[in-house]
Amino acid sequence: MTDATRPEAIRASDEERNEVSIALGEHFGTGRLDLSEYENRMGDVTAAVTVGDLADLFRDLPEPRPEFVTRLIAPPAPNPPAIPNAPYGVDPMTGQPLSDKSKLAAGLLQLFLGCFGVGRFYAGRTGIGLAQILMTVLTLGLLSFITVPWGIIDGIIILTDNSRDGRGRKLR
Repeated sequence: MTDATRPEAIRASDEERNEVSIALGEHFGTGRLDLSEYENRMGDVTAAVTVGDLADLFRDLPEPRPEFVTRLIAPPAPNPPAIPNAPYGVDPMTGQPLSDKSKLAAGLLQLFLGCFGVGRFYAGRTGIGLAQILMTVLTLGLLSFITVPWGIIDGIIILTDNSRDGRGRKLR
């Protein structure tokens, strides 16, 4: 049983099959389809149950095609619409805006210079960065046994987690 709520799942009529047959004949006449392709597609026309089955016959063919096929095979938008608060795009999984900062750059900076909070400053997370640099500089490096591992672990977390910048955007 088909799901009639989707346009491509509507049962095909004889009139729609005739329109498809005529359009396929035009493609055969112009040489876009050879005889065996034309015969195979005509067999598929008679076997088609839904208009989606008929539309699939035109996925690799340009105009002419029946109007209902053109509606079902809408070309993809050339460029996705710009989202004002996401100039660097959106995360395809969550739809949330992406940061202008790189996850790789932030992670590597934090991994190698984390005791000074460089990766956190780069990502705009100045609170943690300030804590790391103050702890290293004010103690003249005496607490480096704490700040160095902290920076390394923090760098690994940035690289492996869904870290965010200072504005809450996911690092890309």
